[in-house]
Amino acid sequence: MATSQEARLNVDVFGERIVAQIVDGIIQVVLAFGLLIGLTGVAGAAAEASESVASGIGLFGLLVAFAAMFFYNAGLEYYWDGQTVGKRLMGIKVVDESGDAASFGQTIVRNIPAVFNLGIFSVFAALLTMALSDKTQRIFDVLASTIVVEKASGAEPEHSTDTSWGSDADQSTQF
Repeated sequence: MATSQEARLNVDVFGERIVAQIVDGIIQVVLAFGLLIGLTGVAGAAAEASESVASGIGLFGLLVAFAAMFFYNAGLEYYWDGQTVGKRLMGIKVVDESGDAASFGQTIVRNIPAVFNLGIFSVFAALLTMALSDKTQRIFDVLASTIVVEKASGAEPEHSTDTSWGSDADQSTQF
């Protein structure tokens, strides 16, 4: 039986999730590209000294890029009230199935596919499972017991931090 909070959660956010993923994907590609360009310059300089050092720097760069892409999602979803930049723009957030804040472990589990991206297969698998799910969940949302809802439709997370740029008290000190 659904609690009153579960009944208020609006999971009809299929289109918003797609747009949010596109926005987040663009940001992740730009971040990864920037990291790789920076490390390529370092690797090029190191190549003059040693090819093995340059190869090590290149491998390190790939690992850093994958980690950045993974923790972009998981870290932001945990520390930014269940939202990434794309989710925030679209007015949606990740919560656990009861509507409470998703734990850090849940955000890690639901973002495992970011590490093992299999290209278009991953996209089609995610879209198919979302379309077949009554809560618009991907496979890893089911495994993590998370859902994506409209931001206004859930309770505020317990670990919420103030992400605004000012409060009412700060307004009197602004120019």
